[in-house]
Parts: sequence; C-alpha cells; structure tokens
Amino acid sequence: MALGVLSYLSKQNGLWALVLFYQNLKPKAQRLTPNPTKQQQSTKLLNTLIRTDNVGVKVSIVIAVRNEGRNLTKVIPTLVKQHYPVKDYEIIFADGKSEDNTRDIIREWQKKSKVKITLLNNQHQESGSGRNIGIKKAKGKYIMQLSGHTLVAPNLLKILTKKLDSQPTNVAGVGCRHKDPADSTDFQKAVGKILYSRVGGIGTSQSQDEKDNFVESVSFTLYRKKALLDVGLNDPKFRIGQDAELNIKLRKDGYKLLYTPQTYVEQYKRPSYTGLAKQMFWYGWARTKMIEKHHYSFKPVYLVPASMVLFFVTLSILSCMFPIAKQLLLAGFVIYVAPIIYSCTKIAKNANEGIVMFVGYMVVHFSYGLGLLWGILF
Repeated sequence: MALGVLSYLSKQNGLWALVLFYQNLKPKAQRLTPNPTKQQQSTKLLNTLIRTDNVGVKVSIVIAVRNEGRNLTKVIPTLVKQHYPVKDYEIIFADGKSEDNTRDIIREWQKKSKVKITLLNNQHQESGSGRNIGIKKAKGKYIMQLSGHTLVAPNLLKILTKKLDSQPTNVAGVGCRHKDPADSTDFQKAVGKILYSRVGGIGTSQSQDEKDNFVESVSFTLYRKKALLDVGLNDPKFRIGQDAELNIKLRKDGYKLLYTPQTYVEQYKRPSYTGLAKQMFWYGWARTKMIEKHHYSFKPVYLVPASMVLFFVTLSILSCMFPIAKQLLLAGFVIYVAPIIYSCTKIAKNANEGIVMFVGYMVVHFSYGLGLLWGILF
C-alpha cells in the first residue's frame, strides 16, 4: 500500500517537480550580482515611485491588516516610539476591509502621532496584495514589512538601518530575531519554544543564531526597496509565507540576506492547538507551492514531515492485517518521539509546559506534513 500511495503521489506535478529537480535540475551556480537588466528596470520604477518632495523619509514600515483592532492598540505604540528620527520614517497600513475597529484605531493614531501614518485600502484583502499596495506608495528607500500582531523593539530601525547602510548593495535586507511578548499566555510561550528549537523549526527562519550571519531566509526584514522592485514584490497568490517566497526570489537574483540578533520583533503565537494546526497546515501547503514555482529551492528536509505522515498512516492501516506492521509502527514512533522528549526536557521550564510542548511538536509536524501532501495533490 505504501508503494501504491507513493506511486500515485509521484504522478502529481508537485512531487514530480521536487524529485526531478533535486536529481537533475539543480543549478550549478547562482549569479553573484543582481541581474543588470532587472536593475535598470527597477531603477526606473523606483524613480517613478519615490516622490521628490519626501526625500527625507528613509524607512517605510508597511503593514497589511484585517480585523487587527485587538492587537493594534499594543502594536502602534511600539512603532511610533522608535529610537529613530520621526522625520526619517513613515508607517503605512493597507486595510483589507476590516469589520472591527481597525480603521478607527489607525485614524486615531494619525491625529496624534508625530510619525506620519497613512491608511490605504486593500480591496483584495490578502496580505500579499496589501503589502504591495503599501510598497508602491512608500517614500522610503528601505521597506520594513510587518504584520498587525507584531510588537517591535525600540531600537529596531536604528539597528537594522545601520546594518543595511554598512552592507554592499547586493545585500537585499537585514532581518532580526523573534521574541514572545511579555503578556503571551503560557501556551503561546510553549509554542514559541517549539518553533525556535531545532526539532520544531529546523529548515525554517524560526530557528535563530546568536551572531550576525548570512542566511537563506529571515523574517522581520528591512529590505532595500530597489531589491523588492527588482524581483516583482510579493506574490499575492501566497496567503501565507510571503516573506519566504520573496526571499527565494531575492536569492535567485543574486541578492544576500543578513540576520542579526542585536534587535528583535515580538510576535504573538497561536493561542490553541487548533489555531497552531491550521497555521502549520497552510505553511506546509505554501512550501509545496513555493517549490513548484521555484524548483531550485527544494531541500530533502522539506519532505520529512510528509513522509512521516505517510509512514504512520500506512503502517496503522497495515497493522490491522500484519503483526510485523505493528512492530514497525511502534519502533517508528519510539524513534520519532525520542528527540521530542529530549527537547522538552532541555527547554521546558516545568512538567506542565513539557506536556504542552510534547503535544505541540506532534501538532506542528503532522499538520505541516498534511499541508505538504495537500499542496502536492491539489
């Protein structure tokens, strides 16, 4: 049965593209400098988009929001209290037809903030479209893409602009580390530990280093606007994972991405197993679509969660008919949970958090794997 399932999946375009590319199509080398033709095109567009009467603005913070009223009362104060000259940055919100008090909160801050705040309409509602709308209206040469539920460190713009200023132009952006807000629930803090660990976040931008280094992908990034225009901005088709897909395009075009732990962004994690499962499912789906669009971004590690789901489901069915399948299923489960238990004992602060993390690891792995399979099949 396992061979039959794998045979069927191999006929689907997604998995076929993954395997075929990994075996035969991996490029020998990437360009070390951005594409000259695209550079000329983006420079022309850049000159069109940046208004000469706002040359003082250096950084544009772009945030796509929809029904984020409950979070914006905490988010906006951290944005307007940066250790950075108020005249040198702006905040742009692209609202996707919010049905709560999101727009009212933004308008209230427009009246009292010394930092210029702009509110735009995002008729398409998806965050990718909203970000693109904001970027096209942005006046800064640097773009900071954030979400409506992220709090930022007071030194965020100061550190990231200084880092990016010191880098050559083939460095498209500088990102930073994640933290959990102080008022996060115990569950959310446990989820954060899962995603920041190697067992839960390996192969993603969630895992974090303790020193500056160049990385394949990074979240909460200050980008050069010119680089974003160079690769065509965000792809609105991705309902989730736009940053990862954008970073893939930048790296393909010869750009580099720098990570620094010297500043941070705080992001609220999902408050329940159900919310976490939905998020991970769609992350898995998005990863499949990224690989279908960008074959060269495939890594074998991305197939591990999907293979794990197939392994346990297939052996669970076969165990009803063959005793050896039960033994293999038990052995596989022991091998799977061993690193999870080790991780929980190392980083959980107490037994209760350890139990939450143990279940959470399995939710993350299986939901992501199911999302990958869904993306391959549909």
